[in-house]
Amino acid sequence: MTARPTGPESLEEFVKFFLDPSHNAVGRWPETLTLLREAALGGGPAPIVLPRLTDDDKFQLYVIARQPEETTRVRDLLTSFVGASFAARGDTAPARLDERDPVDQRVREQFGSGSAFVVGVDTMPARRPLREAAELMVRVVNGAPHRHWTAPRPLNRQLADFEAALLGGAPQTAEALLEQITRRGGLSPANLIGLRLKLLAVCGRDADLLRLPGLDRALLLEPPREVKEYVLAAVYGAVLGPVLEAEGLVAAVRALAGPSVPRNLPTGEDPLHHGDAAVAVLLVALHGQGESARLADVVRALDAAGRSEAVPDVLRDVLAVPAEEPPAPAAEPDLEPEPEQSAGPVPLSWADLIGAVANDDHSAFVLARAIDAGGQEGWTIDPAQDSLIAERLSSCVDEEYERIWHAVLAPFLKALLDSREAMPLTLSQVVASSAGSRRDPAGLAVLGLLLTLSLRSAPSASAYRELLDHVSLMAEQWVAPETAEQALDYVDLLLAYAAPDEDARVQCALELLTPLRGRANRLEPELLDVARTLSEELGLNDLGWPGRNQRPAERVGLPPAKVLVYGLDEKVLVRVKEMTEKHHPQVKVSTASDKVGSSSLRQKVRSADRIVMITQCATHAATGFIGQHAKHASDIVYPPGAGSASVYQALVRAVAPGHPDVD
Repeated sequence: MTARPTGPESLEEFVKFFLDPSHNAVGRWPETLTLLREAALGGGPAPIVLPRLTDDDKFQLYVIARQPEETTRVRDLLTSFVGASFAARGDTAPARLDERDPVDQRVREQFGSGSAFVVGVDTMPARRPLREAAELMVRVVNGAPHRHWTAPRPLNRQLADFEAALLGGAPQTAEALLEQITRRGGLSPANLIGLRLKLLAVCGRDADLLRLPGLDRALLLEPPREVKEYVLAAVYGAVLGPVLEAEGLVAAVRALAGPSVPRNLPTGEDPLHHGDAAVAVLLVALHGQGESARLADVVRALDAAGRSEAVPDVLRDVLAVPAEEPPAPAAEPDLEPEPEQSAGPVPLSWADLIGAVANDDHSAFVLARAIDAGGQEGWTIDPAQDSLIAERLSSCVDEEYERIWHAVLAPFLKALLDSREAMPLTLSQVVASSAGSRRDPAGLAVLGLLLTLSLRSAPSASAYRELLDHVSLMAEQWVAPETAEQALDYVDLLLAYAAPDEDARVQCALELLTPLRGRANRLEPELLDVARTLSEELGLNDLGWPGRNQRPAERVGLPPAKVLVYGLDEKVLVRVKEMTEKHHPQVKVSTASDKVGSSSLRQKVRSADRIVMITQCATHAATGFIGQHAKHASDIVYPPGAGSASVYQALVRAVAPGHPDVD
């Protein structure tokens, strides 16, 4: 969403609207608002901080970045001044503002989506300390010498970090990076829309994707194939799929002409180059256009390619083309040929594709993007290529490795996670290459994925020790209460898989846990639950974590609720379910790891009060299906990481009374 101008008059109108007593009870006591109101209108370097008290007695602080590129800085300020010491939630990621709420909608219009942190507390006594901490933050920042906060990192590195955050299951981090990329410039509007589409597609937010400003114009400019894939798949998830299932083909054709479908929908695409959801949209569009002969040819071509399941049954009934019918040997679909991008050989394996991307082959980049978007099938992992891929990675110079990481490593790691195959030599190269990377949110998310894949490959004792050395590298510099979820995620992964060297596992866990033990008073109760459980399983009972009942005033009882946790790592799902049942038996947890929609998944989604969605390597077919069948979009919560500690914390926050997403 494009933000409004933030000049003095516009800003004054915004603050006046925000503090209007008709929707913010705090406005009834204007004498208490002087400091924060004047700071908001003063235009200083501090973020805008405004309190809100709703009719149902929810107290929240809206902490708003004045410019999109300052979102990361605002999060860091909240971490330093507020953090877990004063806030129950909302200080770690920008809020998903509710379009039905007039205040949230005004914030979106004024500053754009992803601009505001909504920081809350659960008890009356906690309100004043939170507010005082925020006021101190405003005074200190406005009184300090001004500095520019634009990220100095190169654009290519920011783009790689964006891909890494999506890959590692950290969509909030990806969104903050996208705001930085948008603000700094250097990319065309079409490319920016492509990145936004990918973020929304990964999160299964199909309806938001189709409402994206500028989408029609972007489609008119002939965008890359993966952009068309995201849009077509979103049309299926948000519009066509439900109508096709409930009302039939005639209603589905009408739905494609409806107002929620982009006018410039790319219905002329070759279905053979797209995923199943996009294929269904293209076939229904052909039927609606009266292209019966072409439609029949395409269906036969899909059957010949082994993709019969992509054709909706209602279309087979119309065409009378059974799925088992063999294709005519001389028949060719009357489809537009793909333009030639390069005279070089077409990559047929991951090793070929990685090599071609390293050599800057344009057609390889196009193919890699199509695979990442789900528009290419048949790209399986072959363990016999492990040594070949590892050798190619080890011989890359920095520029070549950057190209590989940005273009092809994400779909490769997704395929590896899905395959259950082991590629230990390749993973060793990737982990070693990332060892010196910054331990920022994107880097921590990717390291968690690499740790999962590496441990799953049953490494040798020497490889295991080397891996854990990389994981614990610089732990004393990055492990803190603000990164406790990621550190505990790593320790939990160490316990989830067999250890060829028990001493190395315990030593790595100690290096990750010890900095947290020294600041245990700043950890939230749920994270202390996780830390105690992990320490007991490792036999580290002498770490001396505070007892469960030592901070009872800070622990909020959860109401009865039904929660669905979705993700692809079964071990994480099991751990989250066990921890919730142990500490909050009134919360009933179901889990799902389906890669496509199913009747079972639909039932779980529809019966859930809250859905915790782990996006790490998830398929849009599943996330879009969940978004389609959830009661409300706000019922879906995205944890900041893919490990059990991050997911458990997100679950508790989502169910807790007074959570911003609770209706």
